[in-house]
Amino acid sequence: MLKDVSHQIIQSRLAGFDEEGIGGIFKVFVVCEDLDGVDKTEIRIDRLVNRDGKSVEEAKKEVIEREQEHLKKFKRLYVDNDQEWVYWKKEYYDLVINSFSHNEDESLEIVLNAIGVNN
Repeated sequence: MLKDVSHQIIQSRLAGFDEEGIGGIFKVFVVCEDLDGVDKTEIRIDRLVNRDGKSVEEAKKEVIEREQEHLKKFKRLYVDNDQEWVYWKKEYYDLVINSFSHNEDESLEIVLNAIGVNN
């Protein structure tokens, strides 16, 4: 589909890995890391609580368990259970945005500027 249809926006946990080597695709990765590059899981959990009205326990389960389950499944399906592999390597992407230091509007502006669209 990505090779045949232009001007698509696709959200996928495996986008960077799956589209590696396919020309004409601009891949954006959104992280939530502090200034030392440490993932801020507690902020991602807090955002789910505030945005979706989930309890803290539900949000923790969703963020932490979902990530662990996805990683285990993806390793089995795509990389022969390579225990060193992760799907969120920044090298897979053309642009990495840190939502710890940029809000939604700033993040959108960064992406639009990167793809040459000024709003």
